[in-house]
Amino acid sequence: MPPACANSCWSAPSNSGKHRSRTEQTGATGIPVTATLDLSIAPESADVAHEVIHEVLAATRAFAGNEGVEVLVDVANPLHIVVLERWESLEADAAYRAWRAGDGASNLGTILAGPPVLTVLTTVL
Repeated sequence: MPPACANSCWSAPSNSGKHRSRTEQTGATGIPVTATLDLSIAPESADVAHEVIHEVLAATRAFAGNEGVEVLVDVANPLHIVVLERWESLEADAAYRAWRAGDGASNLGTILAGPPVLTVLTTVL
């Protein structure tokens, strides 16, 4: 990954420019969740990682129920990336995962050094 990308290449607008929330658009109910996807980029994929992740996350941001995506880059290791996805409900997240497991499969795995680690969290306080 180019050094200049460490701070700026991962930023992209979320759905903040839309006037209606996803809940208003889809009518979904449920408890909002945040999913973290912990990625280790293969060193040989460093030059194309930004392009692949950008493409994958464009589809994630467009998926019904997504309320935003952030990409965090480890300052000590730019090949370690954590993706934060905010979903309006556990059901929306589950629908997205099902889509990614089928027709919406991405090429993210082609740039990884190992399997991604997915954790789905909810706010309790």
